[in-house]
Amino acid sequence: MKKENGLLALVSEGLQNYSNEKTALSLGNRSDYIGLSDIGRYLECPRRAVNAKINPTDTGADLRKQITLNRGHWFENGVGKAIAARLKVKLKSILPIKKKVLK
Repeated sequence: MKKENGLLALVSEGLQNYSNEKTALSLGNRSDYIGLSDIGRYLECPRRAVNAKINPTDTGADLRKQITLNRGHWFENGVGKAIAARLKVKLKSILPIKKKVLK
């Protein structure tokens, strides 16, 4: 790593770690279920989506990708907090939907 890229690498790796921690806390172990992002990937390319679920790979800490993936969460948090403060309510940003197993 070049000295000039030290801060960039630090931010990039930090975003990756933060994203992994937040995902684990809010969504749990993503290998245990199929989420909406998996369904979206399946609509784009079924073979690639199934392969990614069966054989997950580390995507690395690419800064551009992390910024793209996190900007929605940052916006959601900012707008959500503004609405909650104005309406004096607590908003849920993620609503878990549990599947009922029929016997």
